[in-house]
Amino acid sequence: MILAQDLRIGNLVKSDNAICEVDAILRNGNISTNKGSGHVSEFQPIELTEEILLKCGFHQWFKQFDINCFTIDLLENGTCRYIRTNTIVKYLHELQNLYKSITNQELEIKL
Repeated sequence: MILAQDLRIGNLVKSDNAICEVDAILRNGNISTNKGSGHVSEFQPIELTEEILLKCGFHQWFKQFDINCFTIDLLENGTCRYIRTNTIVKYLHELQNLYKSITNQELEIKL
């Protein structure tokens, strides 16, 4: 489940198995995306996988992924750990937010 306060403009989420980009976050818990709008509860997070990480531009070394000195481990339970702070992320929007807060750059994703 996604909470509206965990999203920001540009985050990717799923709706009816389609990938959507968040365009606006409204006070009433609704979000607007490039493919429609609705209450945040109608959208699902995108779980991180090796395939998703590679589409984000990460380079893989065993179970470690790196992009621009931003290194994460892919753990066996399907979550990722940012090495420098041991921050755990499970979903793509969380990774996007962490990457932006650490690097001050958007994570470019080619899905």
